[in-house]
Amino acid sequence: MPNETEARETLAGWLSDRTPTQPLTAEDLADWPTAPVGEWQAFTLPSPANQVYLVAGSTVFAFAPSRFTFDQAFAAARAQQAAQTKQAAQTKQPAQTKQPARAKQAPRAERMER
Repeated sequence: MPNETEARETLAGWLSDRTPTQPLTAEDLADWPTAPVGEWQAFTLPSPANQVYLVAGSTVFAFAPSRFTFDQAFAAARAQQAAQTKQAAQTKQPAQTKQPARAKQAPRAERMER
């Protein structure tokens, strides 16, 4: 079950990144209706709007219920989350592959000294 406070903070940061002239905090979203839906926290605007935000971890997926069913939105949100996870793993991977290369270089240096 998602943590509502963390999800609200993630959504505020995500929205602030898209409108840097109007940064938001979690407190600014306090009156936004929200409910847990599976592994997601769903947020809607306090006024009538055709926008829903699904938040899980660092993933935010915005969709219009008039254009997507919730099942379609969940599938797209999961795909986006998987892509972000894969990208984060690839970003970390170069640092991990460099260490074994350094370990292999040490024995070569020892051989040259002999």
